[in-house]
Amino acid sequence: MVIDMNRLLEVITRVAPETFLSNDQVHCSRLFNYLMFVLRSVLTSGARTYFDAWSKKMHSLSENLGQFVAPVFATISNLYLGINKLSQQTQFDNLCQILTKVDSFDIQIFILLREVVINELPIDNPDEKKTLLVFDDMMNEIEILYNANKLRRRSSVGDQEEDKEEEYADSLCTICYSVDMDT
Repeated sequence: MVIDMNRLLEVITRVAPETFLSNDQVHCSRLFNYLMFVLRSVLTSGARTYFDAWSKKMHSLSENLGQFVAPVFATISNLYLGINKLSQQTQFDNLCQILTKVDSFDIQIFILLREVVINELPIDNPDEKKTLLVFDDMMNEIEILYNANKLRRRSSVGDQEEDKEEEYADSLCTICYSVDMDT
């Protein structure tokens, strides 16, 4: 029987999520970058349309795309559970810190992942339902962080524009308000 790396990651993140969440190690950002690479490659390329041929080429035993990405889905959910469990300890990163370290994070890939899992896999047992709820909680938190970051950027852009206006006003001649201060 062949066990692929995604299944191994699922098990490790369930049993010992702290392996990847320590803030003095780079494991978490590397893991998230790897997962984003896999998801982007699978969900946005031709692999989605031609899954049978792609699956044979990758030596995957998955019958459909949902089965292939299910361990990735569970790995991400396990990491989120680990983040929540370990967040009070300072040696572990929280979700915001992790996402700022990940170069390749794209919320749209996570949305596509959720759609594939829901559409292609029947969610029958309680563990699968729990994993879906955990993923949804994480997505809600990511959306809040994403919107807060957008607001922060907008306010900093607004502050920069006000600073530019103040600099421009300071550079004007106080007598005639000309740009050239020859007086």
